[in-house]
Amino acid sequence: VCSEDFTQPKFLPCAHVICRKCVLSWLSANRQGGCPLCRAPILPTPQPGQGDVTSLVDKLPTDLATMALVESQHVLSGPHVCSV
Repeated sequence: VCSEDFTQPKFLPCAHVICRKCVLSWLSANRQGGCPLCRAPILPTPQPGQGDVTSLVDKLPTDLATMALVESQHVLSGPHVCSV
C-alpha cells in the first residue's frame, strides 16, 4: 500500500500482507472499506468491549518471514566491512 519496505507486516484475514501502520491508516480513513487490495473485511464487526482499532490490528498475525527477508536485505545492502 505504501510501496516502502515492510515494517511490522500483518496478515489480513484475506491473506494479503500489509504494514501495520498502513492497516491503521487505511482503517482510520475508511473503517468499512475492507482490504485495500481485495475489499475483504479486515476486522470483524465491532462489538462492545472488543477494544480499539489499534488493539484489534495488533492481534492480527505478524508475517515474521517477510520481516526477516526485509532485515536480511538491509544487512546485505549495507557496507561490506569486517565485523569480527
